[in-house]
Parts: sequence; C-alpha cells; structure tokens
Amino acid sequence: SVKERQPVAALVGANGEILFIDHEGVQLPYSRFLNRADVPLLHGVIANGKIDTASLKVSAEILKNLRSLPEKTLLKTISEVHFNRLTRAFSVVSDAGVEIFLGNETLLPASLQKLNDLWQSQAIDKKTLNELEYIDLRWQGKVITRSRNA
Repeated sequence: SVKERQPVAALVGANGEILFIDHEGVQLPYSRFLNRADVPLLHGVIANGKIDTASLKVSAEILKNLRSLPEKTLLKTISEVHFNRLTRAFSVVSDAGVEIFLGNETLLPASLQKLNDLWQSQAIDKKTLNELEYIDLRWQGKVITRSRNA
C-alpha cells in the first residue's frame, strides 16, 4: 500500500525558507504543508548552509519516540527540538518555554525513557510542566527540575 508522507518537523533553511521533514528525515514539498502543518521547529541541524543529516535523523527519531508514547499530549506540547553543535546534545522545548535537556545521542534512550515514565506516572503533566523552567534528564538515576519561581 502507498502512504503519503506527513511532516513531523520544520526547519529554516540557509536562505530563510521553511523546510518540512517526515519521520525519516526526508524533505517534503513546502507548498503542500505551509498552511496546515503544526509541527515542531528544529534548530541546529543546518551548518554552513547545509543540513547535517545525522543530527536531522536523530531529531526525527526523538519526535518519533515522543509520538509512540501512549499519551499523545506530551508530543502536542513540544514546539522545538534543539541540537547543540558544540556539545552534540539535544533538548526539546514545550509551548510554555520549558526546556527538557535530553543529552547526547548515547544518553537519548535513557532520557526519553525517563521522560516517558514521568509523563505516564503523571509526576509531570501539562499543568506541572508549565510551572517549570527546565527538566534535566541527562544524569543517570536522576531527574533535575527547576521551578519558574525558584
């Protein structure tokens, strides 16, 4: 069967154009999705005017992992995925501006599992998430949060 590719993220190209990608990191036609795609924006995956395919694929994998969670509300709160070229670390940002530090590619599976566990146990939900400045999942056996009022 044939399935139409759907955008999972957007990024701003070297010339300021918006590029949409699917869950495999494949670039999709801009005009088809411009007015109907409400997807997270990717940062840091373009270097020297070229797409860093490795970081793009990992960013798409992060979104795919979030999409696979039973409770879809977490994915719906994510507005951005950041890749830090210096530290090779990833983070996601919620609509409320809460940054969730995931770490580098080797830490991602454990960090995403912790995030999944926190969300499913309702230790962190949409209301709680909006009260935080950040969540740091990079440390083994620990979840570090900072409240906006701290």
